[in-house]
Amino acid sequence: MKILKTIEKVVIFIATVFCLLAFLISGSADESQGITGIVSNSIAYSVLGSILIILLLSLGIVLYYSKYEKVGIGLLLAANVVVFGLCIAEYSTGVEVKSISIVIGLVGSSLYFAGLMLYGIHYLIVRLTAAENSDPDMNSKIQLLLKWKDLEKQGIITEEEYLEKKAEILNKIK
Repeated sequence: MKILKTIEKVVIFIATVFCLLAFLISGSADESQGITGIVSNSIAYSVLGSILIILLLSLGIVLYYSKYEKVGIGLLLAANVVVFGLCIAEYSTGVEVKSISIVIGLVGSSLYFAGLMLYGIHYLIVRLTAAENSDPDMNSKIQLLLKWKDLEKQGIITEEEYLEKKAEILNKIK
């Protein structure tokens, strides 16, 4: 289970780096070559929008690695949906020369969605195992056995009395 969580965290981190890199490259490398990247000259995809996405990605990854993991996942999801949408919109324009930032953005978004699936799988596994381990009937019987054992250790009851009570409690389980 720890391996799954570690893989999830690494995949989400790499995806975030790719998406951040896509926006940083778009303004410099793509535009200098005359290729439309993720950040184009239109108002809808302005530098201000890029800054907002970069802030969402940065804040999301910081929160994801803190105790606010679910909030971080939400911010990263929102940012990656926008990144994916922008990449698809630019990629589908029909231009033959594709921007490296669009490719990096698509790879980052795809990795993020894979990481999100790992997050979901891990979450379900944790929830299912928690449900199995939280049988209140079993927990009360364990607590009862511990109390009887404590009475035996204190010398209040004998070992035979404890064993009788233990057998009685364990027979109720079946």
